[in-house]
Amino acid sequence: MALAGNVKFKSFMRLMAGLAVTLLVAFGLLTANKAGQAEEAAEKRALEEERERKALAERIEKEQAERAEREAKLKAEQDAAAAAAQAERQKLEEALGDVRDVDKLLMLDWAGRSISSPKLKDITKGRPYKVNVYQDAGKSTVNRAKVDLDRDDKWDEKWTFEEGGGITRKVAPSDDEDYIAVEVWNGEKWIQGNE
Repeated sequence: MALAGNVKFKSFMRLMAGLAVTLLVAFGLLTANKAGQAEEAAEKRALEEERERKALAERIEKEQAERAEREAKLKAEQDAAAAAAQAERQKLEEALGDVRDVDKLLMLDWAGRSISSPKLKDITKGRPYKVNVYQDAGKSTVNRAKVDLDRDDKWDEKWTFEEGGGITRKVAPSDDEDYIAVEVWNGEKWIQGNE
């Protein structure tokens, strides 16, 4: 009987060894399968992320192109408007004839313009002349200006802008704030006026 028990034990051990090998192989295959699935899932995620990155990059590129197009169109419109305004300004300056820069400034830029306070001081900083503009109470636009042609703190001219568009200036020819001359703009030139 000893032989029979020995055979059973050897068979049992072979069976167990076979079972262990089978389990190891199965475990190895299962682990390899899971690793393959994980790798496949990672590749799938990487592909999806790459697709999303490409879609985002394309969307950003499209938005940038559209923005650049809008900005170019806006700049072209602004340039055209600026060119038209410059041409209009040139035309208005030519219509004024041979007048001083300060006359052009006051007639073209400040007559009929509304300001946010009753007085703006030295609107011509950096120029050889000094100009203050005034919008008196009850007036909807600038109605007066003072001009110091040589910046010596003595006003050489006092301008009045009337609601109907008329412009009058009182002049102190001796630079002493004694306004002895009155001139009226007739649309083409200054003419002697009445006080």
